[in-house]
Amino acid sequence: MQRRGQPLEAEALLEAVRLHLDDAVSAYRGRTDLRDGIDADDYRLGLPPDLDERLPDRPIDGLGRPSPTTERVRQLYFRSA
Repeated sequence: MQRRGQPLEAEALLEAVRLHLDDAVSAYRGRTDLRDGIDADDYRLGLPPDLDERLPDRPIDGLGRPSPTTERVRQLYFRSA
């Protein structure tokens, strides 16, 4: 898979196999969950290790300022009587 240009998919597949071999997952009624006592941070499924640091911890669209559309919706629907 890596040679065909699918490195992330290859990493995710290998990690999924590792999860299975480590008996870290359980499947029940079409759902797959980590077993109790398994740390989810030990498995990244192809995601970069620093992903959590790169993701924002809050919404950043508008950088905290309401958009003009949001302000208009507030005016129309949340008028004080």
